[in-house]
Amino acid sequence: MVNIDFDLVFDLLPAPCIVLEADAPVFTVLAVNRKWQELTGTRADDVIGKGFFESMPSLRGGSRQEWDRLFTEVLHAGKQLQMQTDLYLNDLNGADEQDIRILSGNVAPLSSGNKQLLVVSVTDVTEIRRATQSKDLIRTIDGIVWEADADTFRGTFVSDQVEKILGYTAAEWLADPDFWANHMHSDDRAEIPALIPVLTEPGANHRFDYRMIRADGEVIWIRDLVTIVAQEQGPLLLRGFMVDITETKRLEDVERLEKAVIGLNAEKDLILADVLNRYLLGIEQIFPDMKCSILGIKDNRLVNWASPSLPETYIRRIENLEIGAYSGSCGTAAFTRKLVIVDDIATDRRWLLYKNIALEAGLLACWSHPIIVSDDTVIATFAAYYEKVRSPNEEELKLIDKVVALLTVILESRRNAEFVADAALLISQGQELARFGTWQWDIGNDEVTWSDTLYTIYGLERDTFKPSLEAYLELVHPTDRTKVKEGILNAMESKSEIEFEERIFHSSGESRYLKTWSKTKLDENGKVIKMIGACLDITASKKIQEELLASESRLRSLVDSQTNYVVRTDLVGKYTYYNSMFREDFRWFYNGGDFIGVNCILVVCHYHRMNVIEVVGKCLRNPGKIFSVELDHVQQSEKARTVYWHFIALTDSDGQATEIQCIGIDVSERKQAIDDLRKSNERYELLNMATNDAVYDWDLINDHIEWGEGFLRLFGLQTGIDKFPIQKWVELLHPTDRDPIEQSLQLHLADKNQKKWTADYRFRRSDGGYAFVEEIGYIRRNRSGRAVRMIGVLRDISRQKKEEYELKLLGSVITNTSDAILIAKSDPGDATQLRILYVNAAFTRLTGYTSAEVTGQNPMSLRGFDSPQNDFGRLAWAIRNVAPLKEETIRYQQDDKHYFINLSIHPVVDGAGMLTHWISIGRDVTEKRRYVSEIEERNQKLQDIAWMQSHVIRAPLARLMSLIDLLRNYENSETEKDELLEHILHSAYSLDDIIRDISSKTEDLA
Repeated sequence: MVNIDFDLVFDLLPAPCIVLEADAPVFTVLAVNRKWQELTGTRADDVIGKGFFESMPSLRGGSRQEWDRLFTEVLHAGKQLQMQTDLYLNDLNGADEQDIRILSGNVAPLSSGNKQLLVVSVTDVTEIRRATQSKDLIRTIDGIVWEADADTFRGTFVSDQVEKILGYTAAEWLADPDFWANHMHSDDRAEIPALIPVLTEPGANHRFDYRMIRADGEVIWIRDLVTIVAQEQGPLLLRGFMVDITETKRLEDVERLEKAVIGLNAEKDLILADVLNRYLLGIEQIFPDMKCSILGIKDNRLVNWASPSLPETYIRRIENLEIGAYSGSCGTAAFTRKLVIVDDIATDRRWLLYKNIALEAGLLACWSHPIIVSDDTVIATFAAYYEKVRSPNEEELKLIDKVVALLTVILESRRNAEFVADAALLISQGQELARFGTWQWDIGNDEVTWSDTLYTIYGLERDTFKPSLEAYLELVHPTDRTKVKEGILNAMESKSEIEFEERIFHSSGESRYLKTWSKTKLDENGKVIKMIGACLDITASKKIQEELLASESRLRSLVDSQTNYVVRTDLVGKYTYYNSMFREDFRWFYNGGDFIGVNCILVVCHYHRMNVIEVVGKCLRNPGKIFSVELDHVQQSEKARTVYWHFIALTDSDGQATEIQCIGIDVSERKQAIDDLRKSNERYELLNMATNDAVYDWDLINDHIEWGEGFLRLFGLQTGIDKFPIQKWVELLHPTDRDPIEQSLQLHLADKNQKKWTADYRFRRSDGGYAFVEEIGYIRRNRSGRAVRMIGVLRDISRQKKEEYELKLLGSVITNTSDAILIAKSDPGDATQLRILYVNAAFTRLTGYTSAEVTGQNPMSLRGFDSPQNDFGRLAWAIRNVAPLKEETIRYQQDDKHYFINLSIHPVVDGAGMLTHWISIGRDVTEKRRYVSEIEERNQKLQDIAWMQSHVIRAPLARLMSLIDLLRNYENSETEKDELLEHILHSAYSLDDIIRDISSKTEDLA
């Protein structure tokens, strides 16, 4: 029988083993073999007799619990158990180096006499586990791990990630010795010979960026990290790690492109279309398969702004298409205000109406995103087309968002720049009109900036004068200089605002007055860094104030020297006294004579006469008390003379009022000065006041007209709720005016040299009627000369048109009438004082006077009207009483000829009822009077004939009848018969003479 030394066998076992006593929880060590000692770095003498965990200080905390659990389960089950997880042990390989060992082990129960033992055996699987982990790690890395011969570049290992990144399997790569070179981009392949000398130094690390062609033909960017590895035997190896940096590379290219485009957009002379085209071409270079397009939105229709790579035929066919829910990708995106992805144009219902247009152009997919600016308006769309069916990946979606964000900034900045330019123009014009200049002082850099208007106020040129605090103070009047400087410094110290008036010297040497406002600007630390201010030229106002003060001084002198008006009247208002000043100023009204006893109220303008009655009543009720009143008095000029009066009732010894004394001061100049000062001070405010005209602002890009409030007042049309396109304005034009007015407008807009458009036309009101309007519009253009905005005003000239027509008709009547017409201006102080303003041609023919000879003359002073046979009583009465005279015949003599004129006169009053003019119409009735005189003479002769017929003829005829009766009815002797016949014959002769006389008078009438 063989005697086996089990202790020796145990000690020589190839696996590390340890025997433990089952005295939980200590588990005392009874024996360890050689391999265990090597694994744990301990000796048998050091660990036997100690507890298991005490003998294993290098056991990691997590493994301790696992060992304890395994020991307990083996004792409970009474059978061998294998560890389910790896255990970790710190491996001491020197004083300073520490490593982790990975163990896999079994625990088996063993009985020895009365003792229960545990036999533990472990296997070191560190290298196996690490190899497995390396393979797993390679599989999880998002990159290609590869190895190749440094001399031939033939691959010896490629990780499976090659299929995900390039679309080829590892086997396909390793089967082709030149796979790497053959699948590199042709432009980068030429760089390979330059790489060979670099890849010869063992241990060196290199990084290369190049492009490779995927299995589907797409080009991607690769970053290759390469290490040269030297083997103890065999050739040099190249080991590398390829990472797909396409997205990063494209992102870098996109960022460079964006910076370049932002720089282009900042160039003032570069038009928007050029900026957009360069941006799209840059995107297409980064994404070669993409064809980009930007379509603007005008009046809900698509307008091409930039499409550098799309076919011209396609661009023309989609131009002006209306947006909608099924209007292709761009029309739908603009309508829904959302991103629209169409991966297959041929099958997508949103392209149903337009797919043939796209398919004929070879376009199979289209993604479109709306561009929405800050006022929530869709102004354009950005689209990406592809010549194959495809959906965007995450990188392309990010690109679309970046492009749209930048385009939004570019388009809105361009639009805002136009708004700012327009606003700056309006501000500049307003400053120029109000003589209101601005300035700012950058204190840190000591730089002062003036506006153009401020240069104008000082009379200086921007090219020859550099503003500064010192240069400005030199222009301030010496008397004001210290006060101004101290005020500015105090404002800086107190960080407050300041307002002051100053005198400055104009370049012409003239002294001018300025009103200046200034405000300090602080940084985040409260330090004054800038001062801004404005200056208003108040020279005119100051001059008016000086004139006002001078006038007031003169008035005070007048009062002191009793050169003001002094008047006394009786209790009914008749003058009892007036001083020389009053007589000097008002004697013209009384024809230069003495007006004592005349009622004083006649010299007061009619609208203030009631004020006189009221103040006199107060004086009579309160004798001795002064009452003041301001009254307008008539004077020879059109303007009234304003006098400030003090009224007082003078009393007798009994306290009874006997007279009214009035002391007056002529305040006409002061009142005029105050009015001028008010107008001057309100000048700037009036610039901002709304007019009654219909002001508009037409945005041609978005086709919307913004109307002012005058539009509603003039035409009764509501605005501001819906969009107001130009076509709506065209529809409101009168049908007859519509075509010529629209054509005129379009011609002016198309002509880059036109900056202003004017037109007269008829415009429909809300009630259906038409108003004549005059329009003046100012055209704003972009850098390319395209009209983008028009600001103007519509004025209702219907009344003017009507008056022009009526005046034209009236002028034609006056010019062509055969009646003589004379228009004379009436003197407000004396209705009988007339001055001829106009005579027509008929007046010249009648009187011989031309218009030039009589204009400005009094009609009554013309020679020819002063015939002593004329009685002008009725005419003078009508003029004095401002009453019309319908008919009055006067005698006029021109040279040796006399005319009779039938004259009528008519007074003309203004809106206040004041007489302003007389119109006289004269008709030559000389022939008419002669004809009437002849008719009357003939009538007299006819009456004489009639009297002769009724009286003279009857006597001889009666005698004849009586004689004949005697001869016939009575017996008569022959002698008596002879006598009767003699009488009959005599009567017949008498009758014959009478008949001849009548015949002669009848001939005279003929």
